[in-house]
Amino acid sequence: HRPGALTPSVVLSLGLGLTLLVTLALIDGNLRRQISGSLPERAPNFFFVDIQSADVASFSALIGKEAPQGVLAKVPMLRGRVMALNGIDVDKVKVPAEGAWVLRGDRGLTYDTRQPQNATLTEGSWWPEDYSGEPLVSFSAQEGKEIGLKLGDTITVNVLGRNVTARIANFRQVEWETMGINFVMVFSPNTFAGAPHGWMATLTEKSTSTADDARILNAVTRAFPAVTTVRVKDALDVVNRLVGQLG
Repeated sequence: HRPGALTPSVVLSLGLGLTLLVTLALIDGNLRRQISGSLPERAPNFFFVDIQSADVASFSALIGKEAPQGVLAKVPMLRGRVMALNGIDVDKVKVPAEGAWVLRGDRGLTYDTRQPQNATLTEGSWWPEDYSGEPLVSFSAQEGKEIGLKLGDTITVNVLGRNVTARIANFRQVEWETMGINFVMVFSPNTFAGAPHGWMATLTEKSTSTADDARILNAVTRAFPAVTTVRVKDALDVVNRLVGQLG
């Protein structure tokens, strides 16, 4: 080749660079469309965290007054850490990277007598409403598959300094993309009988304005200053800005 001419390696590098830029642009566009399109249509308006058990009734009444057309969903919530799988310390269990996050740090936990409305069982069955046997747990199907769990396996979690072991009664398909209330693990109510805990709630109200959301936010903040309120649209805007910085 003549002096000063672009060598094949330089041309290849430029080609790969342009390909990467185009790929990032496509990813950025797809993420933006998904975040600004389907997610907001299905997502709740607000998340409310750390509602005290003694305040659940009055909190529900306030939301009913401020958002009479809205749908309030609420669940008990505890924090816990997975300590063992089938009696083996999690530090000694080898799991694929994609499922390892479930075993790291504290997890949000809940309990319920009934199967969550936004979940479909893929294996096993739900426990009776009056169940009082050994602690049972419903596990997210995708995460359970990644970790290598099966029906009948046991999971030990530490809640408030106490280890509790529950047996997997079923797996369920969790629609994380709805941005509603979802948990990897849902336990039978007798698992945490007597344990103090707070509540989490979502409010879904369509065709609301920014002023409506501000009014609800102010009302909750005044009446329940200890409750953490997250406006989902604000959170999505932050994600959109972060995605925009990829380009």
